[in-house]
Amino acid sequence: MTGALLFALLLLWVLVSAKLARALARKVSSLRAFRAPFAVAIFAVLLVLPIADEVVGGFQFRFLCARDAALVLGVPNPEGRLARYEARPSNARVPRTAIPILHSHVEYRDANTTELIAGYDSFVAKGGLLVRTFGISESNSPLTIGSPACSGEGPSTALPVRLKFQVTD
Repeated sequence: MTGALLFALLLLWVLVSAKLARALARKVSSLRAFRAPFAVAIFAVLLVLPIADEVVGGFQFRFLCARDAALVLGVPNPEGRLARYEARPSNARVPRTAIPILHSHVEYRDANTTELIAGYDSFVAKGGLLVRTFGISESNSPLTIGSPACSGEGPSTALPVRLKFQVTD
């Protein structure tokens, strides 16, 4: 049902954009030769407008992932250690982004010495204004970003299992 609604909204927006582009091209351009290219340019801008925040936010999200989502190992061999889990911040909103991007920094510290065993950053992108307004997806996932999450944790196996250390409460 959501797919049909999304398709209907898309079709409606294409029609509205085409009519608006044609009307604006007639008003602005007095020369007939420039009306068609001007109308096409306006149409392209209007068509992308509802998801423009996601397009910009996607670039910001990918930049954050490439720059910050990396695993940092504090000790060469964490095997057999007892660690405490810390998440600070946990799902904090990244400021000055076009879409909501949530950031978490996770660290595993030695329970006895507080020495860093491993740490990583993770980011989760939420949908833009269109997704949030119409509730297009239950999780508010963006329409234009492939995977809305990135993490330095790596493969799906939990980090303590992969690095063979224990986590205490």
